[in-house]
Amino acid sequence: MKRVLIVGAGPTGLTTGIELARQGIIPEVIDKKQRSSSLSRAVGILPHSMRLLEPSGAAQEIIKEGFVVSKVRFYWNETFFTAVDFREYLRERDLRIVALPQDKTESVLTQVFSRFGGEVQYKTLLSELYQENGGVRVVVNGVEKHFDYVVGADGIRSTVRNLCGIKFEGYDLDEDWSICDLYSKESQLVTDFHLFIKKGK
Repeated sequence: MKRVLIVGAGPTGLTTGIELARQGIIPEVIDKKQRSSSLSRAVGILPHSMRLLEPSGAAQEIIKEGFVVSKVRFYWNETFFTAVDFREYLRERDLRIVALPQDKTESVLTQVFSRFGGEVQYKTLLSELYQENGGVRVVVNGVEKHFDYVVGADGIRSTVRNLCGIKFEGYDLDEDWSICDLYSKESQLVTDFHLFIKKGK
């Protein structure tokens, strides 16, 4: 059986782990964090991601935990001016946009990964990586290990990418972003995305 190391236990790493485990390859998933995140961070799961998560049963669990978004409401300088209702468009194609905080998404994916025999190892740091004939040699928490493949799912400041000398070809957003969690009695706040646009300086 092929030995696979996945570095990063966010949604990408966990989804990769689940899909490998479904095929009978139980990867080793590590993350340098102390524990799983307790922060919302990303809050939306797009239709094609949901389709990818269906065979493992993760999509169904995510829908139970979150809610299907019905429309996007647009505001200009705090005044509502239009809404886009995409329920019919998505329903015809059996697609869904689901809102669920990232920490809860990761919790669902971790549970599904566990059902397939996987386990996430936190407080586990990759410090060295060498590509050799027939595999990859790594040093994890000071211990040397050998794998057939290493998957870098460790974000924009990827240790795997840096150790491999691979240039980052994407882009970063320099803007500051804020997110907050709140409870609301307004039902439309629960089922809609709200996009506030303000005139720049």
